[in-house]
Amino acid sequence: GKLELGEEAGPAGKRELEEETGYKSSRVEFLQTLVPAIAYSGEKIDVYVAFDLEKSHQKFDEDEDISLEIYTIDELMEKIIANEINDAKTVSSLLTYYCKYVKGDCKK
Repeated sequence: GKLELGEEAGPAGKRELEEETGYKSSRVEFLQTLVPAIAYSGEKIDVYVAFDLEKSHQKFDEDEDISLEIYTIDELMEKIIANEINDAKTVSSLLTYYCKYVKGDCKK
């Protein structure tokens, strides 16, 4: 989702999480900032991880149609290797999550 005028990324992420997935989170942590097209755009994407999810209700915008699927992180890693997930933002975010929260050390 996009930031509303004057909105900070953390609260916006929590809002978008509930609107698009129907889950609330009491704990959201910053994961990384992505710069998808540094050569010709100043766009930056802040990525957060939500923990301690609680079921709520989806609140779609009129032009949104989102269905949810649940995977383990290992299943997602397999999908990256099989080229079933190939969006650069998603791959980068999943690999960073794996390194930080599963492996526990990105330096090795």
